[in-house]
Amino acid sequence: MQKYCIYSNEYVDESELNKEHIIPKKLGGQLDFSVLVSKEINSQLGSKIDAPFVNDTFVQLHSKSYNFKGHSKKVTPALKNSIIKETNEKVDISFKNNKMIFHKKWSKNSPAWTKTLEQCKAKVIECNFTMSQDIYVRFFAKLLLATGYYLYGDTFVQYGYHEDLRKVMNADKVDKIIDDPSLKIKILSSFKNPDAFMHIVTSDFEAFKNYHVIWSSFYTNAVVLGVSFFGNKFLSANCIISDNPEKFDIAGKGKVILKELSTDSPRRLIKVTQEDLLIKFAETYIPDFNISKIIKLANKNNS
Repeated sequence: MQKYCIYSNEYVDESELNKEHIIPKKLGGQLDFSVLVSKEINSQLGSKIDAPFVNDTFVQLHSKSYNFKGHSKKVTPALKNSIIKETNEKVDISFKNNKMIFHKKWSKNSPAWTKTLEQCKAKVIECNFTMSQDIYVRFFAKLLLATGYYLYGDTFVQYGYHEDLRKVMNADKVDKIIDDPSLKIKILSSFKNPDAFMHIVTSDFEAFKNYHVIWSSFYTNAVVLGVSFFGNKFLSANCIISDNPEKFDIAGKGKVILKELSTDSPRRLIKVTQEDLLIKFAETYIPDFNISKIIKLANKNNS
């Protein structure tokens, strides 16, 4: 029996499929938020796209508090080839239980060791790291592609811009394709194609720091899909995935589908209504405005 794979846009024998963590395990992803995809392509994309993103220094610095581990169960250093200035020793740095851990590699002149910041007595550490827009854009294209299929299934395949997301995901150089006028989607487009929920979710890191948030909202001629890690605007993306909202709006006209993926609870996938999100936002920014009471009164009057 053959089943559809969103990554290849082809039907694949069931024996050649496996479950794909839409959010990688190293970022707290669980199998209750997954899609079936080709094993071969899943492995290739894991090495080419997921690994560079989850091992990115900025990403690791934001996920360090949660002690996420991938399939290997190993803790990946967040800062490689750093230097302890007092001793001029080269070390890798990882984070465990909110503590900085130094790892000295074995060399001919000295054995390997692992020490805490206090044990090293380090006062000045020189660290170097780079960030690549290509890594971020390709990763979010892959994530939005799988999420679109997870939420909407065949509707996304028939009416969505999945082919454009696939082009960006597979691009060797994103800057050569991202400005292509024939490309309907724009990844990381919070300024070009603003979505109100993008700004609500990413406006306060503290409000959503224990959650990854997935949402889809509907406008007159567009369906928008978005994702945010830890409520951080630099680890967030959204894009228009279709110009046919009538086919997608399974939640009811004008509603928002929103899912929070808890980073600290066994129940990883939590459905949250538009109303709940607005209450959380109002209570954070305008605590004197009793929005819960107003919504209850409005619901009572409408019933």
